Amino acid sequence: MGEKSALISAGVRREERSRGTNYRVNHHHPIFLLPMKEYQKGQDLHPYNVFLCGDVSGIQPFIFNIRSEGAAKTLKARSFFVGAITDLCIARIEERLGQDQCLLFYNGGGSFYVFCRISDEATLQDLRSEIWAAFARADIHLCLSAVKFDADGSSSSEVWKTIHQQAGRDKLRKFDSYAPAFAPFAPSELDFADDETWRKFAKKIIESNRFQRAKAPRSRRVESDAITLFGLTFCLSKEGEGLPEDVNWHLPLWDKKLIENHRAWVDRLNEENKDEDGEYRGIAPGHIIEFATLGYFAETRTGTDNIAVLKMDVDSLGDLLAQQTGAWPKLKGLSDALKTFFERHLYRLWEEGTFKSGGEEAVPFRENIYPIFAGGDDCLMIGAWDAIFEFAVEVREKFGAYLRERCQEIGIAKVPTLSGAIVMVDSKYPVVRMSILSEEALKAAKNKPGKNSISVFGRVLTWQEFSDARDIALALEKIILNDQGSRRILQYIRNSHLGFEKLMRQAVEKGTIHNPAVWRLLYYIRGDKKDLAGLEGIVRKYQEALLKAAIKRETTNPELFPVAARWAEFKTRKKRSKPLKIDKRHERQNAP
Repeated sequence: MGEKSALISAGVRREERSRGTNYRVNHHHPIFLLPMKEYQKGQDLHPYNVFLCGDVSGIQPFIFNIRSEGAAKTLKARSFFVGAITDLCIARIEERLGQDQCLLFYNGGGSFYVFCRISDEATLQDLRSEIWAAFARADIHLCLSAVKFDADGSSSSEVWKTIHQQAGRDKLRKFDSYAPAFAPFAPSELDFADDETWRKFAKKIIESNRFQRAKAPRSRRVESDAITLFGLTFCLSKEGEGLPEDVNWHLPLWDKKLIENHRAWVDRLNEENKDEDGEYRGIAPGHIIEFATLGYFAETRTGTDNIAVLKMDVDSLGDLLAQQTGAWPKLKGLSDALKTFFERHLYRLWEEGTFKSGGEEAVPFRENIYPIFAGGDDCLMIGAWDAIFEFAVEVREKFGAYLRERCQEIGIAKVPTLSGAIVMVDSKYPVVRMSILSEEALKAAKNKPGKNSISVFGRVLTWQEFSDARDIALALEKIILNDQGSRRILQYIRNSHLGFEKLMRQAVEKGTIHNPAVWRLLYYIRGDKKDLAGLEGIVRKYQEALLKAAIKRETTNPELFPVAARWAEFKTRKKRSKPLKIDKRHERQNAP
């Protein structure tokens, strides 16, 4: 959840008001006891003289800096805690200033924005001191910034720019007037709870549909069902039937059918997890599926025991928002649109969506993907590697379609784009390193001109190229699983990008295609004669790309072919009987 996740509400959409209270309720989402009024289109902003910004920093290290063993039972709890920080801070601001002095503009993704009326600087400083006291000995921090606001003289773009400049300065001087933050403390004080408490809290999340304020504060900051900050306590509970339509409240869980379908694996896990006295309750319906099992699920389908990390982030959102001059309703509209997508639409895709893999026609995403967080302008998932690859394709397609429609309704000409990164790792790989690798891969995708790309296997492709690579990988999988060709063709295609790149460069520069060179390339790709039968469609991809280069002077990224081959290799390892070997006649460089 990036610090620039501007104005993208990951909080609950308040569409109705419950009778007899000021609390906004949406019956499809959990109730958050946040009585603060929320900005509506056309609302008068003259009563307010200050624009507040609260931004949580250190989010990703806080979530992922944990032991890898049992991480699946801890990550969700820590991620949920990040969202609770802003909820409780908003509640405290309203309690301190008064309900009529505050107007919530945005809350989610680790940030919030509030129009408010503050008569003196001391009030603001008191709020900051409370925040500093809560995080003085923690590796996560909430920065509270403020700028003057004038409804007549302040455009949305001016306020937006100014508040983020101020927030940048405030982050550099946090605790500048709070001496206790620099006093000695024990390392154990850095965290808010022990591992067992975090695990119990995660279990409570998936059993609950409410997160609301308790009547009396509790003493410990994190308990098995509650979070306490700024003198306020919010508790998890369940009222009535149904669970929230928000992906942040859900995890992959065992059910009776899964347990029976994988009985040998479950028995093995139960045996491994017995304590010294031989006692262990064992896996049961409703238990969280661990990362090792997600890797095992992928192996049963493909032969590759790996998980993958998917990180996705909206491109240049801060710049897009800053361009909406004098347009608070547009900012709010885009905020709600992205909030709805990352919470509700992502949930529906995760809950209802399926994918094909290893001969199985309808594998549920919800059994194979662990949502770490989704909100603001980004999301992060860990799951069975084959599920993650397919999920990325689906998310991007649905994001584009939904945002195009909503931006047209809102009146925003430029539709936001999305960049992503997929990193494949062993299920026992340290989770803190997963976080670092996914962040580095995402930066590589965003450094591509135009962004709107995905980093995979250390290569950066546009989304269209990624889709083309998927088509080729599926075709190769079909060829190999149906015995129409050997797995050696994967190595030939992986190495073909060198010769293809040279041919394409010549086609773009000269507008011609050197046919003998093309034939040599296709001969190289073919491998053996027996491989030729199923390769017509893939060969056609090369030919179409070269024709496009010669006629339209448009290049095709040669990296999509090695990506496709690598993808297909992981999908067909069940078919492997011996290590891949390359025919001697193909060991020479494949440049035409």
